Amino acid sequence: MILHDRKLILNNGKSCYMRSGEAEDSRKLALYFRQAVQEDEPQELLVGEVPDVYQTRRILQQFAEEERRILLLAWMHRQIVGFGVLYPASPYAHKRHRGQVAVSVLPGHRRIGIGTMLVQQLMHCAAKWEYEQIELELRRDNAAAAALYRQRGFSTRLVREQGYKLPQGYTDALVMERRLDYIR
Repeated sequence: MILHDRKLILNNGKSCYMRSGEAEDSRKLALYFRQAVQEDEPQELLVGEVPDVYQTRRILQQFAEEERRILLLAWMHRQIVGFGVLYPASPYAHKRHRGQVAVSVLPGHRRIGIGTMLVQQLMHCAAKWEYEQIELELRRDNAAAAALYRQRGFSTRLVREQGYKLPQGYTDALVMERRLDYIR
């Protein structure tokens, strides 16, 4: 599924555009990942894990070519300020009812509705593709992200002790999910 430019009005009255990522976005998306890791705490990626331009291009191409997956980009002033992904939890038939989701917004652009709109659009895609359950994992100390997902109907299903190994030590992971049975 390809989402073309969709203009969104944010909580602060400003505009944001959301659309599917394209291969031509690889340079700006790689910059986004680098900026997110440098500015964000708690971060889900470590500095050495940030994909470069070529890896980012492959990721964008993979999302464009494969079924039941989408990578969304949120733009303000020709800069990526947020992104979200939805993809199958597994390629196996007995797990095709489950999807994985992740959303990220740069710190300077949070609490104005970008994350909420990304999650809403991903849930719309999930319902269209007949996912029955959406899952995600995040660091337990990422309270703002956990609150965003809870507001969108996700609940914590599991706390994975020492789910993340960081340079400063371990931290737990929250595994959250949302069932989509009622959407159909």
